[in-house]
Amino acid sequence: MAMAITLDGKTAKLHGKKRGKPKTAGGLVSSLGLSREEVLVKVDGKVRPEGFSIAGAKKVEVIRVVFGG
Repeated sequence: MAMAITLDGKTAKLHGKKRGKPKTAGGLVSSLGLSREEVLVKVDGKVRPEGFSIAGAKKVEVIRVVFGG
């Protein structure tokens, strides 16, 4: 089963049971080299916490949060 991952408007698909494939929203953020304080993760349309399992998800969006002065 493929999972669509969207970041910065670009979508890629993760297929099958690859070794080292992230199992949680936080694991995905880390594997992308991003800081959890800078992004939100939506799993199948809902914002989820970093410990949320992404196994079985069809669509995962990583959204960069803009902050500053």
